Amino acid sequence: MRLGLIGGSLSLLTLLAGGAVAQAAGAPTMPYAKTWTCSSSAPPAAAYQDRLTGKVGGALYVAAADLTRGCVVFYTATGSTWRRTVVSSTPMRGGGASLEAGQFINPRDGWLLVAGMPGAGQMAHVLFHTVNGGATWTQQPLKEQPFPSSDEVVAMRFTSPATGWLDAINDFYGPPRLFVYGTSDGGARWTSTYVALPAADATLGYDRATAPSFTTPLKGTIRVTSSQSRPSLIFATTDGGLHWLLSSH
Repeated sequence: MRLGLIGGSLSLLTLLAGGAVAQAAGAPTMPYAKTWTCSSSAPPAAAYQDRLTGKVGGALYVAAADLTRGCVVFYTATGSTWRRTVVSSTPMRGGGASLEAGQFINPRDGWLLVAGMPGAGQMAHVLFHTVNGGATWTQQPLKEQPFPSSDEVVAMRFTSPATGWLDAINDFYGPPRLFVYGTSDGGARWTSTYVALPAADATLGYDRATAPSFTTPLKGTIRVTSSQSRPSLIFATTDGGLHWLLSSH
């Protein structure tokens, strides 16, 4: 599953940026590629499977990944043309590449979270970071990482160039648990904590979580939803994400 949090708008899912909800961006005047490959000079149209769109610095952009070849390419609309940047040309472990999440928090700083092909097993995601609006991208070293495996459902939100959060629901080793990952250095190092869902709810389809939302540096919430249309679970923190407690059921 791909979740996009990219400072503008998103073609497949609702996009959250800086706490605001934005709808899908209008198409630019330049054409999209009818059949997209890693070397295409224009990005794919909206029907393409692994595609995220948004705005950075007022310009429309499109990120696309090839599940077979494993490339990730980033396009920015400049006037009547597309600027093309290769984010990665190397397949993820397990083959291919899948766009899991992305976000720009200002015209310069952005992140793309990429994983191997779905069903490829327990493999870490790869995080790419740009500090120049997508002109170049660097793979984060993910030092001292506990980092989500590629079969987890992941949501991502950065609140500053340094501070960011990921969360995921994992039921690989038993009843589903909420994992929350935090970074204070732009995504190079992460810490993690987990919260067991209430025992009575463990089999009720709770398999989706929103990215952490903070009203102050210390107070934040995460909403966990159920594919069986059960009431959402709300987890809250009052210590900046060190601990999360069930606050609403």
